[in-house]
Amino acid sequence: MPKHLTGRQKQIYRAIKDFTAEHHRSPSERELAALCDIAYVSVVSYNLLVLQSKGFIKLEPRLSRTIHIIRSLEEEI
Repeated sequence: MPKHLTGRQKQIYRAIKDFTAEHHRSPSERELAALCDIAYVSVVSYNLLVLQSKGFIKLEPRLSRTIHIIRSLEEEI
């Protein structure tokens, strides 16, 4: 799978980074949807899984608001 991020994935990544810096916690999927002007939370869920599979974030299973950034956008291949 290519490591390049789509525009939507970059938008979500930046929203996670900015929200976490401001609020000292990860955003919920619903908060991310609102921040990124995405109508369906399922679109956020899908893109979070893609960001995780590409190695940019880590999600904790079965726990809410546990998105950890593990790789910066500058490291995008």
